[in-house]
Amino acid sequence: MSRRLDPAVVRPGGTAVLTMELQRGIVGTESLVPELGEQLRASGGVDNVRRLLAAARAGGVAVVHATVALQTLSRLNRTHRTAGGEQ
Repeated sequence: MSRRLDPAVVRPGGTAVLTMELQRGIVGTESLVPELGEQLRASGGVDNVRRLLAAARAGGVAVVHATVALQTLSRLNRTHRTAGGEQ
């Protein structure tokens, strides 16, 4: 089902679609919990997101993908100490 973006709600210059946790390491082939991605695909979630992003792009709406970045525990501890945190 295709719907038009409502210009009263979605303003291309002031609206963005933000996705989170949709990279391969979370819901894809590199996931530590493969069942999560399998369930998302089986429920139609991946296809729904695909359609949403296609509609947003077609309407001139920005699409932003937030991804996970991991730091080692020792690096986190070093950062915490240099920021004035407790040791």
